Amino acid sequence: MKIEEFASLFEKYYPKQLAENWDNTGILVNSEEEFSLVLVCIDITESVIDEAINKKCKAILSYHPTLFKSFKKLVPETRSQKLALRLLKNGISVYSPHSALDSVNGGINDWLASLVLNEPVSLTSVPKNTTAIEPSQSDISIGSGRYVTYDTPITIDEFIDRIKNGLDVPLRYAIPSTKKEIKTVAICCGSGSMMFANKCADAVLTGEMGHHEVLEHLEWNTAVVLSEHTNTERGYLKHWIPRLSELFPSVTFYQSECDVSPLVYMV
Repeated sequence: MKIEEFASLFEKYYPKQLAENWDNTGILVNSEEEFSLVLVCIDITESVIDEAINKKCKAILSYHPTLFKSFKKLVPETRSQKLALRLLKNGISVYSPHSALDSVNGGINDWLASLVLNEPVSLTSVPKNTTAIEPSQSDISIGSGRYVTYDTPITIDEFIDRIKNGLDVPLRYAIPSTKKEIKTVAICCGSGSMMFANKCADAVLTGEMGHHEVLEHLEWNTAVVLSEHTNTERGYLKHWIPRLSELFPSVTFYQSECDVSPLVYMV
């Protein structure tokens, strides 16, 4: 299989048109080589490329686009240029779905919604009581972000525990002193503060948010839960790879062992 054939089938299930207008998705590097082994990661780094070479993967499915800012010459100056040159030198193609995977039904934001609902993860449907914050023009049932409404409010402690157990990573959170229960939750993987409007929900879940934005949400009586940017994304991969294997039976997918959050906690 070559990357064009892979992209054609992939986009039937994860439509490229669901990506945000500002995003850079799709085929980012085309080595024109055949492949049957694909390395799956959140971010491409030098270590991830080493791993792809060692595993003989001629394609990388990278959630974040390796190439985002444009450049006019292919010389080893910026990080993106260096990675692109090395990928081409080693005959490795790259495809990035990024925000299309956030918006699609059964995508990353739906995975997060299933965690706060304490429900099984589905890779093909939107969880119950869940809608898009910014619905897609082509399908109002999907789109950017997710808005979850509980049938019965849950306590703050239970809400935090669900996220902590689901993500299995350290959390940072800010809780208004008067907030005791959660009825509605706004969700956006990665960095989603721009999507959360004034008093949009009882709580918001995202990866990162600025200090003053957190203070603003507290003034709105909205609880804030943060887990660092890629920690709201990477946990999805272990659920996604079996689904990819179903869609591409002739391809073997490996989750990268070198792809980790660049930030660590010191206690």
